[in-house]
Amino acid sequence: IDKEMRKIDFSATTEEIYNKIRAFSPVPTAFTTISGSIVKVYGAAREHGDFPGRPGDIVSEDKLIVKTSDGAIRLCEIAPEGKRRMDDESFLRGLRDKKNLVCN
Repeated sequence: IDKEMRKIDFSATTEEIYNKIRAFSPVPTAFTTISGSIVKVYGAAREHGDFPGRPGDIVSEDKLIVKTSDGAIRLCEIAPEGKRRMDDESFLRGLRDKKNLVCN
């Protein structure tokens, strides 16, 4: 399994992303980048509803809910580069600039 296989592509469907995260957790771990920093993703939840924006846009200020091609997914348990595992709400509380966050 190479690094490119583990990278989350938010232009995929919510179900495909959810299954990828489950398949690679806890090792070797799926990942994405947020504001240029690598973030490992250990847990996710499918979100229901209509979300504005483009795939990869973070559509909530208090939870790490990311727009996908057909909905949204919440990245519940993550580990920012060089840090321990934490929930998404703790991660967002620690950010200084929460505007225009995008996952690539």
